[in-house]
Amino acid sequence: REMFYLAICAIFRDEDRFLREWIEFHLCHGFEHIFLFADRPSNLTCTASLIQPYIESGHVTLDRGVPTTDPQIPTYNLCLQRYGPRARWIAFI
Repeated sequence: REMFYLAICAIFRDEDRFLREWIEFHLCHGFEHIFLFADRPSNLTCTASLIQPYIESGHVTLDRGVPTTDPQIPTYNLCLQRYGPRARWIAFI
């Protein structure tokens, strides 16, 4: 498993059309990896296909958020539990 110096943990809901631009922006600003969590995705397969090049290159990990009414903090905690050991620094945005 690769260790990253600077990563992002982010949660999103049905923002597929913006994801590629959002990923490119953050990679260009020095983030090495992005842990993306989908909150109640309408079609996770579609989302995965849109960002597949980033997943295959090792820049993005796509996962499901915690299915609850207010998922942000529980999902950030899940990210930290699952992926925290893989990064020196993680920005939660």
